Amino acid sequence: MIALALALLVQDADLVVVGKRFDATRGTVGRNLVTGKRRCRVTRTSGDAAIDNGVCEVAMHCLDKGRGEAFRTCVRDGRARFLDTYFASKQVDDAQD
Repeated sequence: MIALALALLVQDADLVVVGKRFDATRGTVGRNLVTGKRRCRVTRTSGDAAIDNGVCEVAMHCLDKGRGEAFRTCVRDGRARFLDTYFASKQVDDAQD
């Protein structure tokens, strides 16, 4: 029982750390007006390629929302989904080791 509680505390701490790294990552997103192709370039990395890629995926997905509150809401929702999948993939990796 204590081991489970400690594992949950560690997982919560990891979630906070990864969330902060996600939030601190910066980049630019845009769309080519001729081809319509989207692009993202990380200008301040989190130090983890998976987090950097997640930030770009979320931002590019939210590009259609325009600017302002709709974009911020989309990014907030995308961040939550990213964190879920990030930790789910880490558990699969750990189980395979």
